[in-house]
Amino acid sequence: MAETSNSSASPTEVPIALLETFLPGFGIISGIVNATLGFDITQFVTAAFIVFAFAGALRYVYSATWDFFSRWYTASITIDDCERLYDDVMSYMRIHVLSSERARSMKAQDGSAGLENPHSEIEVPKTEYGPLMLFNYAFVEANMPPEYSPAYGVNRFWHKGRLFFIDRYAVEWSDGEKSRDDRIEITCYGRSTQPIKDFLTECKRESAERAEYKTTIRTPSGRHWDKLATRASRPWETVCLDAKLKEEFLEDVCEFLDPVAPRFYARRGIPYRRGYLFYGPPGTGKSSLAIALAGIVGLDLYTLSLVDEDMNDGDLAALLSNVSSRCIVLVEDIDAAGIKRPDELEDDTAGPDKKGKKNKGNKPAKNEGKKKSSITLSGLLNALDGVGSQEGRVLLMTTNNPESLDKALVRPGRIDMQVPFSYATPQQAVDIFVRMYSKDDDGPITTGKNERRHSAKPGVIDLNKQNAEKGLSIPTTAPSVPKSTNAPLDLPTPPPSPFPPKGQSTPADPTPSGSTASLVSSTSEQPSTRQTTKFTLYDPDSPVLQQMASEFATYIPQGKFTPAEVQGYLLRRRKSPGKALEEAEAWREELLAAKEAGKNVIAGIEG
Repeated sequence: MAETSNSSASPTEVPIALLETFLPGFGIISGIVNATLGFDITQFVTAAFIVFAFAGALRYVYSATWDFFSRWYTASITIDDCERLYDDVMSYMRIHVLSSERARSMKAQDGSAGLENPHSEIEVPKTEYGPLMLFNYAFVEANMPPEYSPAYGVNRFWHKGRLFFIDRYAVEWSDGEKSRDDRIEITCYGRSTQPIKDFLTECKRESAERAEYKTTIRTPSGRHWDKLATRASRPWETVCLDAKLKEEFLEDVCEFLDPVAPRFYARRGIPYRRGYLFYGPPGTGKSSLAIALAGIVGLDLYTLSLVDEDMNDGDLAALLSNVSSRCIVLVEDIDAAGIKRPDELEDDTAGPDKKGKKNKGNKPAKNEGKKKSSITLSGLLNALDGVGSQEGRVLLMTTNNPESLDKALVRPGRIDMQVPFSYATPQQAVDIFVRMYSKDDDGPITTGKNERRHSAKPGVIDLNKQNAEKGLSIPTTAPSVPKSTNAPLDLPTPPPSPFPPKGQSTPADPTPSGSTASLVSSTSEQPSTRQTTKFTLYDPDSPVLQQMASEFATYIPQGKFTPAEVQGYLLRRRKSPGKALEEAEAWREELLAAKEAGKNVIAGIEG
């Protein structure tokens, strides 16, 4: 009877032959179990087979139904990480979604945003090391909470009573070298993308309301652009440039970026592009002006260096055609790329000079050893304003030697305005000094009460007029510097200093005395000393600060020091304006001596 029952399957059992197909050796195993335990496992295997088959069918039906439903009854919008909107959405998710206790899936990273934020006040523990107080940032990072962002995969959240899905995933692509970008896809139920558009509009509006003035900097990666960094925008008033020239430049850029400008250009058949050439010695603020401009007009900054042997004309054309329709393209040190016409390149490689004289001896040629670009002049010109070049962008080119550039590169239409940068003037020295020692607790540092960051049209503060009203003096022309540094400098007599002469003790927080004491009328004019950092800071309009700035300007010779050198000197003495004034004369002499001797190392006061 047992053999009969084994050989024929009951109506509720799957035939043995079918089970053998899916489970080879099932018959042998079933016989062994039946002979050993007297138990027939066919019915249990049949039940399990039916359950798995039913589950698979349900999975298939669910997948097919969801595919049909998602195709016809859901809407979605995709955003790449190179877009500013991507950062706006991620910021919204961090604030409103991931901060909730119901968030169950997120991506964590080290929390260093507080250290990078210039407006944050972080308590950093100090350690005594002899006479110095060292800051332990390792302790700060260890106690700083991690930063969270949406995890890769599908993230669900509710917004105004509607369920949204954000699918974050990575996209890998290869263009000579492998690269990986992030992308998010926002989905909601319904046949319209309007709810998603409303959500994105709210993300953008909320990001603007937070007033996070930041500048996104992008650099080339193959024929595409990668986001290098997003940093706080540089205040416009911190750029050292002639006030009138800076205002004219900003006004020209704003007129170009006016919303009605594209129609004006189109109706007159003018390509909607604008080019500017920044020229001057190194350290005079050319790149700083580009960064400040990107911040004040709210555009991304695309930085490009032509000194790249791997970049050719095709790569350059592809890069400039892939920039945003509204952006700033910064080409730095274009003279260093050595881009010349073919006949000039032949002259450089040939031995004889213009007069036919040969290069005697083993003396290297003038351009020998310099890194040469693979980009040709014609390729650069076509990329800048060719038929397929991008319109709507602002082109900024910087150079230390404008006369070395080809005339075709700087002709009108490619370069519409030339902005000269020079060495520090007395007025700029005053501005730098005032900014360095001004209080910034209540807002951005300014050089006057009428000038504010991100204003539509920055104010121009005439410190000569202000000081004249207060009875102070500032030199209108800087002192001349003789060629020989051994001769005494013909400097105007500086105004009385609120600090004691050398050899006498100088208090940590100098108190105005003598002729300057009358300028201090109330406690509001007294220097503000922070106990945590022991900085001596004043109100920007403080007569004491203006007096010290005027005195400091007398030590800056005309046409010799760059704004970067002046700022670097003050930065090392940023805690005490008195020390900066005391050591200004010695610093000037040593820096002039080093420049006269052609040395890069400055001994003494800077050593």
